[in-house]
Amino acid sequence: MKELIDQWLIRNGTLKGLLACGVRYPDQEIFIPTSHPGYPKENLEYSLRCVADTFQVLKLNKFPTQYLRWIYQNALLYCVRRSDGIFLGLFTSREPDAVDLEGLGRMLAEFPALGADASELRETG
Repeated sequence: MKELIDQWLIRNGTLKGLLACGVRYPDQEIFIPTSHPGYPKENLEYSLRCVADTFQVLKLNKFPTQYLRWIYQNALLYCVRRSDGIFLGLFTSREPDAVDLEGLGRMLAEFPALGADASELRETG
């Protein structure tokens, strides 16, 4: 499953307005294909570890744990968590015109279903 998800993220990680992206697996492995120069890999890894902790706290307190969106000064962070515990983090520009919002929505919708059918490797961008 990791290779399927990693390949999907590589293919879709060039979405307009996407500053950085990554996947965190339940075994704590993190995959980050590439990122904007202003988003160092170490910072992305730290952010995804924090998101994992947030998902845990929400789950323990019986809050919905599939989607999160964090608003930062210069970026938005969208996260979607699969039922198997794997989650995707997408940092985007805060400027709506700078982001392919349709493509972003498609990525967030496709990720939880990866592995369910043959269309999973379809390119978003």
